[in-house]
Amino acid sequence: DRAGRRLASGARKALDDPGLRKLIAVAQGSFESSLVKRMLQALTETR
Repeated sequence: DRAGRRLASGARKALDDPGLRKLIAVAQGSFESSLVKRMLQALTETR
């Protein structure tokens, strides 16, 4: 969907930020990990 694609493009830019990478690493150990995985999956699909 359009919102997901917009989120993915924003997240792709944000992935260049080392602070966000750290945040993702922390999130992977939390209940948000499934959302993060889905987001990363969307990123790889749009490449």
